[in-house]
Amino acid sequence: MARPSDRKENTRDRILDAAEDLFAQKGYSGASIKSIAERAGVTGAMIHYFFHSKEALYQAVLERVALELYELGMHVISTRKPAMERLQIYIDSFFDYAAKHPNFACLTRMAVGADRELWRQVVADKFKPLFELGERFIEQGVKDGLFKPINSRHLISAFYSVFVSSFADAETLSAMSGIDFVNPKEGKARKAFLSELAFRALGADPKSITSATSKAKIKTKTKVKK
Repeated sequence: MARPSDRKENTRDRILDAAEDLFAQKGYSGASIKSIAERAGVTGAMIHYFFHSKEALYQAVLERVALELYELGMHVISTRKPAMERLQIYIDSFFDYAAKHPNFACLTRMAVGADRELWRQVVADKFKPLFELGERFIEQGVKDGLFKPINSRHLISAFYSVFVSSFADAETLSAMSGIDFVNPKEGKARKAFLSELAFRALGADPKSITSATSKAKIKTKTKVKK
């Protein structure tokens, strides 16, 4: 049986999921508390219990998508894996994040009075530190001879746009290309393509990860036998 605290958390998440979808689809003004409550399967009173106001709910939606990306990035950076493996993990993780939050771009474009200032603060607290860590990671890779010299700011900005827009504009891209951008199988192929593209842009060979991983496994097995 679920504990009361678990049930509260699940309800809160359902509300945030519904609000994220409706704010992105209808804008701040068009998404009513009633429509969000109906989508989440709760009452309007329940939304006010958790968030007190529509503005507070919108703020919580923004903060959640930002915090999730920040924690993802910090987790990858804090691992002690080789640089190439960390790069692969982050590319895969960011792609999955963008897939989970296809409305991300719509939410970040919304300007709702004082909430524009809130978003600037969220960017300053969460996104900018991640961006700067990414810059340092690439610059260190260049110094270590892993990557070719490249403008790290332009590269990170370009791939951020590509990953986010491939889900935010999935309908348009599908119509133009004939590729079903919503199909999970196509998503898997797209992830592999973008991963290779990122490695090539850095002058790195994505096969080096598989090679290094295989060598590490062989080395581990040898130690175990001894």
